[in-house]
Amino acid sequence: MKLSPKLQEKRDYMLGDLLVCLFDLASLKAQDKYIVNGTPKKYMTFIDIVEDYDSCLHYIYQNGKELFSQEELDNMQLLSNYIDKIDWEVIYDSRNSNHTIVYKYPAWVEMRQFAHQFLEFLGYSFNDFNEEGDLITYPYSRKTFLDDNGNPIGAKGSSSYIPISDE
Repeated sequence: MKLSPKLQEKRDYMLGDLLVCLFDLASLKAQDKYIVNGTPKKYMTFIDIVEDYDSCLHYIYQNGKELFSQEELDNMQLLSNYIDKIDWEVIYDSRNSNHTIVYKYPAWVEMRQFAHQFLEFLGYSFNDFNEEGDLITYPYSRKTFLDDNGNPIGAKGSSSYIPISDE
């Protein structure tokens, strides 16, 4: 689909937000780091990443649905269907640890796997994100933002890299 530069910019902005949400839903490494082993200052909750995706989807449907292909919209809906299969009573049952949910709860694992497939369908991989889960490649142009040293912005070795502290 050929878009005007202004519409392409709008789509890229929405796609960037979608990709960051997909990363959080798709990355076992991020879920282990921020849900299972989160610190008081660096953590995610199950509901946070699902609500972020829902908010992103709502924004796309309200402000730019026509900028996405039917196949992309279908995948957004399929991921929502996987999320709908999650039993939140299981998530909030104090007998279930975050580790058990992230690694073993079938509905969560299936949702994460589909989110990863969707991320790849869009042409992205975990390598397109820094350790913080921030997108370091520009949507669709595949142009990586580089710092003055030629390193991807936010990546280790980059002048903008900020390591996570465990404080």
